[in-house]
Amino acid sequence: MAWKRRFKRLSILSRANVRIRGQKARVKAYVANISREGVGLYVHKTLAVGSEVTVILQFVDHSGRELTEKLQGKVLWSQKAFTAGISLKELSKK
Repeated sequence: MAWKRRFKRLSILSRANVRIRGQKARVKAYVANISREGVGLYVHKTLAVGSEVTVILQFVDHSGRELTEKLQGKVLWSQKAFTAGISLKELSKK
């Protein structure tokens, strides 16, 4: 049986910073895609699987306004090729 995602992924052009719980430094990232349950990132270093993180998205909405959104989640997977999948706790209606 093929595995299917519960929610459709949307491509988004966005920069992000990842703050790992218990660490001061932020990891720079670019968003590959986002859904109601997760976000795929291109990161500048490998993230520890299971780490609690805050993903701070910086993007431009359809009207040209610059917005920042903070998302809480956990690192589900991370590869040496500097990609990572974050499971989100909750996504706002924005």
